[in-house]
Amino acid sequence: MEAGADHQDAEVVVMDLKQQANIPWKVSGSSGSRLIHLRREPHMPIGLDLDLVAGTYASVVRVLPEGVVKAHNDGTVDLDQVVQEGDAIFAANSARDDVELIMQRLWADSEIVLDVYRPTCVQVCIPAGERALGLQLRYAADGRSLLVTGINSGRVADLSDEHPDRESVHVGDRIVQVN
Repeated sequence: MEAGADHQDAEVVVMDLKQQANIPWKVSGSSGSRLIHLRREPHMPIGLDLDLVAGTYASVVRVLPEGVVKAHNDGTVDLDQVVQEGDAIFAANSARDDVELIMQRLWADSEIVLDVYRPTCVQVCIPAGERALGLQLRYAADGRSLLVTGINSGRVADLSDEHPDRESVHVGDRIVQVN
């Protein structure tokens, strides 16, 4: 899916995952990767609704009201150890950077160590114009964000070229809010 032309400024909020995804841009703010230890009884659900479209990580759409993660969140006082909407799971035990392997570990293992990254959200203003935005996007049917998979010629590329010092939208970002 490619985003089309619009004759007004576009305000977008993007979740910046570039640092964890090994893309060489700087991520500012207090976000970062952390290890979360979970223990699951047999047949107990993990309790996460996940967006898997990125292929290398699972994006948390929501924590379900029942499951290992909800129990973990309720039992922790350290907010950095809480799993929340928007977090990106890059590894589960030995499975890393492959969402199918990560999902296998989540279903099969009783002792689970998650490598979770909390992305930084940044607001980007894309000036109005006749040209299309030029974004290639993917999304999960029940997801809450759009994954930027490519940037073609258009207003987003123009913004990056004309103002390299400004925040912009990059491949790998997730758009979580528009205007």
